[in-house]
Amino acid sequence: MLKGFINGRGYKPISNYRKKFLLQEFVEGLSCDYKVVVYKDKFYFFQRQIKPGDFRASGTPDFKFPSEAPKGLLDYAEKVFELFDVPFASFDIAIKNEVFYLLEFQFVSFGQRAIERSEMYFTRQGGSWRSVKCSSDLEENFAESIVWYISKQKRGKENA
Repeated sequence: MLKGFINGRGYKPISNYRKKFLLQEFVEGLSCDYKVVVYKDKFYFFQRQIKPGDFRASGTPDFKFPSEAPKGLLDYAEKVFELFDVPFASFDIAIKNEVFYLLEFQFVSFGQRAIERSEMYFTRQGGSWRSVKCSSDLEENFAESIVWYISKQKRGKENA
């Protein structure tokens, strides 16, 4: 059955050239965006400057790890994270005139610069955000997030 499906109708080979595309609202006048990576309740972020002569920040070598998040950034990322209901995620978020824009999101494969180079993460504690200084381990964060998510799903089914 599987062989017939792979060779039969409905099979789509992996390709970047399937004539499909997404449109995204252009946010004019940005100087930077923020990459926010979430593992369970740990929020890592860094600021990326827009590349000279471009409108994008993705792939720029010009990034900073601020010790404080812009007002509302972590709250916004937390709401988006909860909305998608996943164990971990990466969000590209822009802010203009106190309005947040979700530019891009990934759940399966994304860069780990935020964890590898960050000296802290942020977590909600008692209704406010607190920074935790540490050197984080990617595999540990990954495993903790998966265990947390599976447990959360089990609790949801038991309470249903």
